[in-house]
Amino acid sequence: MHLTRGFIMNIIIRPIKENEIPLLTDFLYEAIFLSDTDQIPPRTIIQEPSLWRYINNFGKEKDDYCFIAQVDNYIVGAVWIRCIQGFGHLNDKFLN
Repeated sequence: MHLTRGFIMNIIIRPIKENEIPLLTDFLYEAIFLSDTDQIPPRTIIQEPSLWRYINNFGKEKDDYCFIAQVDNYIVGAVWIRCIQGFGHLNDKFLN
């Protein structure tokens, strides 16, 4: 349990379940940085190859990991990693 502004919240961090993987589309869209909030991109932007690669067939590769944050029975956050050459890639040494 966690106390936030006088409210007790039941927070659980756990591995994502297979049937919850489609939620990564929502979290990927929400993770897009918007410097101009007057120009909000359509949700279909995540289907661009440069973004879609972060969730396409997620869970099928041996190095796909995801944890979700759950408050009561609601999924409120997610963090995932995938070992690919993309944003945040350091070097090939970490892919092996």
